[in-house]
Amino acid sequence: MIRKFVVLVTFFFLLSTSILQAVQVPCSQKDLPIYPGSIRNSASENEIMAEEKDFLIIPMDTSEEHPMVVRSFSVYVHTVDVSAEKVLGFYVDRLDPKEEDPSAYLYTGERAPGSTSEVYYGINFVDFGVYSQKDAMQAEADIRKVRVPLESGKWVASADFTWEVGEQNGDVSIFDLTVRDDYFHTFNARGEKTVQTSIVLRETTYMNRNDALLALEKFNNEESDEDFSKEHDTSTFGTEESGIPLYPGAVHDAETESFLRDSMGLHASVYQSDDSVIKISSFFENSGLKRIHADKEGVLLKRCAEEYNPYLKKTMRTSDCDVEITIQSPWMDMKSGKLKKNTLISIVDHSEQ
Repeated sequence: MIRKFVVLVTFFFLLSTSILQAVQVPCSQKDLPIYPGSIRNSASENEIMAEEKDFLIIPMDTSEEHPMVVRSFSVYVHTVDVSAEKVLGFYVDRLDPKEEDPSAYLYTGERAPGSTSEVYYGINFVDFGVYSQKDAMQAEADIRKVRVPLESGKWVASADFTWEVGEQNGDVSIFDLTVRDDYFHTFNARGEKTVQTSIVLRETTYMNRNDALLALEKFNNEESDEDFSKEHDTSTFGTEESGIPLYPGAVHDAETESFLRDSMGLHASVYQSDDSVIKISSFFENSGLKRIHADKEGVLLKRCAEEYNPYLKKTMRTSDCDVEITIQSPWMDMKSGKLKKNTLISIVDHSEQ
């Protein structure tokens, strides 16, 4: 009798332990169970990372005492040839979520290290209303053949799970798990729609308050420095900036350049050279610029886009020009009013206007 009692106690202990483990909130990507048979989709991960990266540079919210500053972001994508309803059931069983719309779930900014929030989730169903009546009937007939609805007449389009994890350094990680139906966008070799579901896990870690405030201060200082540099920029054009090569031996003329920038509002770089107008003009023409005008006072060259004219059957320069170069000799020094006999090279980048 005692032995049976021990066996029963052990059985119920193991059963309760397995239940607790089944509903344990994942604290990392490795803790999240992946639907059996799923295959990692690196191409989709790269696409999502490319879309998200621009949003990770600046703080998401700078108005609060604890701004949302991203420390790290990662995404993991798997696909499986199983219906979204089955995959959703798999994660509902393992995450034991509260059925609420995750989009209404707000990040608080604070969470005790090692603690987790509850898991919230919401479901979006396939909307046949976006089709014409005939197409809607056909789409519903097709989906009935291969998938069992979650509810009567309702098939899962996507489901979103969200939860928080407090990290040991005071950071907070937010996990967003999406179960996305790909049935209407996946086709086999015969052009027929096939059942497929994507499982997308996004993990975004936000800095603790102290680090976030320091990062925000650094960000604001860098923004101010960048704005100041742009406002007082007297640097010359280089190949990386405008794609225009510097004329060999030319000397930067900061005073004339400043006049063009400050008085005329031009994004310009100015140089002086002892070489002739013709020699300098030939150098830039060989670099791809086109001579637009030439007279005894100088030469005007422009870099313009080209396109093929199917009627004239040749490539022609368009009116879309981003850089122009004026080469003058002699030329008037605007500060001293004196006429100088060497050659002035003025490069204006209109793409910056």
